[in-house]
Amino acid sequence: MSEASLSTFFARVNSFTSNPEELNQPPEKYAQPEVINMVTALRQIEPTVIERFPDMLDRFTAARAQAEAALTAEMRKDIENLEKGASGRGRTFEERIKELEEADGKGTLTDSMIAQFTFAGRLKTEEQFKIFEPWIAKIKDEKLRADVNSYFWFLRTTRD
Repeated sequence: MSEASLSTFFARVNSFTSNPEELNQPPEKYAQPEVINMVTALRQIEPTVIERFPDMLDRFTAARAQAEAALTAEMRKDIENLEKGASGRGRTFEERIKELEEADGKGTLTDSMIAQFTFAGRLKTEEQFKIFEPWIAKIKDEKLRADVNSYFWFLRTTRD
């Protein structure tokens, strides 16, 4: 993560939240509303901003306030559910991967299962990113696969 990438992201949050047309656009099939993605990303990068980019804290705080203000009650509930899922309910990364493998073997693997794994922020180490990366290619919906791939690489580049 660089200062330039943070600046670009903060500018995008400002541009998006200031544009009623973009804010009111319904999400595409299998996708979360953009503002949910922004809020969850901001929550994940907060420790890094504080530690590595303290001079950008004012911009971060403004972007977070803008994104949080754009959330509806339903979106807040969706984020809460995502965060509960991210905790993994006590399951390890390996157990979650095993669930994907079992579903794949039974033919019950869904695009949503793979996307949720990514969007819930369950990937923490370089080894986990390497293990999970091939799963993205199994997503059938092209748009969702592109979104998951983008978020996967965002997470991978912002990890410490």
